[in-house]
Amino acid sequence: VTNLRDALTLWPNPAVGPVEVKIALPGNGPTEGPLRLVVTSLDGRLVQERNLPAERNQQARLDLGQEAAGLYSVHLVEGGRWLAGVKVVVE
Repeated sequence: VTNLRDALTLWPNPAVGPVEVKIALPGNGPTEGPLRLVVTSLDGRLVQERNLPAERNQQARLDLGQEAAGLYSVHLVEGGRWLAGVKVVVE
C-alpha cells in the first residue's frame, strides 16, 4: 500500500453525475503495471472498476450519476498495489 496523496484529484465533489479524475504519479515513463480506478461504497462493495493506460499523467472520467446518494471511495490501483484514494460524495 502506498499513499501518494497528491497523485489523485477528483472534481466536482460533491458530484451529481460524471466526475473528472486527474492522475499525476511521480517519475517518468510508463507505470510498473496496469492502472485501474476502483470505486467502492463505504461498506466495501465494488461499484465500478475501470482500466486505464499505463501512463503516469492522465485524465479520466467516471460516471457516478447512476449511483445512490452517499459517500464513495475512488482508489488508484497499479497491478495489485493501492497507490492513492479519495472520497467523493454523490448527491
